[in-house]
Amino acid sequence: MVQFPRHVRRNHVAAIAVIVFGVSFVAHGQAGGNIAGTGAEGGTTKVPWRGSSLSYGHSLSAMSFAPNGDPFPSAYDAEGKQIYLYNPTWAHNLLLLPEWHFTDQFFARGRLWITQEFTQPDGLNRRYEVELSDTLLDFGWTGWAEKLTGIRLSANVRMGFPTSKLSQLRTQLFSIGPAAIISKSFPVLSGLSLVYLGRATGRFNRSRTALTNGPGFATPAGQVSGACRDPQTIDADCAESQNTGIHVPFVDFTHGAAISFAPHSTVSIDVTMLWTRQWLYPVVSSGQGHQLEDMQIAAATNLNVRDTTWFIAALSWQFSKPVGVSLTAFTLGNQLDSNGKYQQPFFNRNTTIYLDLILNVEAVTSLFYKPSQS
Repeated sequence: MVQFPRHVRRNHVAAIAVIVFGVSFVAHGQAGGNIAGTGAEGGTTKVPWRGSSLSYGHSLSAMSFAPNGDPFPSAYDAEGKQIYLYNPTWAHNLLLLPEWHFTDQFFARGRLWITQEFTQPDGLNRRYEVELSDTLLDFGWTGWAEKLTGIRLSANVRMGFPTSKLSQLRTQLFSIGPAAIISKSFPVLSGLSLVYLGRATGRFNRSRTALTNGPGFATPAGQVSGACRDPQTIDADCAESQNTGIHVPFVDFTHGAAISFAPHSTVSIDVTMLWTRQWLYPVVSSGQGHQLEDMQIAAATNLNVRDTTWFIAALSWQFSKPVGVSLTAFTLGNQLDSNGKYQQPFFNRNTTIYLDLILNVEAVTSLFYKPSQS
């Protein structure tokens, strides 16, 4: 039986789970959380853990609903019929998003995503293995608003610790990424926010190349590892990282825009589009003067960058103060697909659907603890 690549990644939850709590990944997660300071009881909250949340949900690849919707290029069975890439995924996911506000201006936020696939995984050591994202810690400034235009400028610095398999494969020790955010809100129904951000991330690694057949990444020849995937790398396809000599990224830059619209105080519609470029360590000559090595170096000149697009659309409903629900579609656009063509960025074989329940930690604690109101 022919083995085909898994094009839908299980760990997409790490990239999109932060958008489920009321507003989008960019507008809420990047701009500093509960900027306005509106608490669960409607006043100006003073609890330092405002903005903290937990979410639990399930995810399915969009192509799970279309067995004949993704033909494999130039692949035919014995009867001459085209072969389709049907490899559905189903997983459940948990996001931990603790947040602590030291003052009205400065805060810290942690992030950790945990996921487990129910369908047959590719590239894991065993079935039902639990996977972690990198552990992230943000230190942020909620910003300054210009009085005349209402435009707000804010910033944060993100530190990443290599708890994901991909970062360990790449021998990553630590990452740090400062971000600048510009946003503006409009009094349209219950609120309209426009956000634009840019983040540069530096990655510190023990080696310029990935490990050879690192733990959990042994995959049959020609098959893409579903485990080899972590959203914080902003890397659409890391199958090449399974081979020795493949260089890993040392810096990347992400920028993009988000729109968050609340037609009702309990409903939010969010759309985010992000673009990322990664720079890899350059190939260096060994000084031996080997012809094959010179050919490889010349061929690698145009392969020192990777480009990725992210498209996220979410509908959230906070049906009670402690608990909400979110339906999210997340699409990852590789620089090139398996045909060598650029992928459609809004819907493709990587599109994944998420349904999540979100627990508002501040609202839950307010049932037992009443903060001072002003």
